[in-house]
Amino acid sequence: MKKFLLSNLIVIITVTLTWPDMYEGFLTGLSIALKCSVIYLICAAFIFPKGLAGIYKALMFLHVPEKLKILILLTLRGIFILKERFQSALISLRMRAPTQKNFAKLKSFTYITGSVLLQAADRSERMERAIKCRGGFAGFNSITHNKNEKHENAFEGAQSLLQIS
Repeated sequence: MKKFLLSNLIVIITVTLTWPDMYEGFLTGLSIALKCSVIYLICAAFIFPKGLAGIYKALMFLHVPEKLKILILLTLRGIFILKERFQSALISLRMRAPTQKNFAKLKSFTYITGSVLLQAADRSERMERAIKCRGGFAGFNSITHNKNEKHENAFEGAQSLLQIS
């Protein structure tokens, strides 16, 4: 939450300092930050808990072009995989060397970051080759949804509203 507030503060300060009239720039920056906050909170409450299928359904509802949907989903999938690998590497580091301090810890952290990023680069190259082998995006199958999803959506919406409050 602190990072979210910090990013909103950066937006407000940047717009304020780059706008010709500072007061009008502050109001514009505040408006942009509030709109971004509302969009993020709505997505966090209703779309993100459903995973990639929910995000795909929301993009379909917004009539986003198919190629852009695919790129967004592949990017999100890559981010989720990167996060999981990084967390597992950090857990293994803590288990192997729980008493590491300062420089040694930083050095280990940079090794982990480098290896995770190299693995991500290799994985993205393999994904690119696989997509090309299948004929590009034309061979990409969409995510399918259940037919009985209406009742689940109402239940999940109520559940996420309860979690927010």
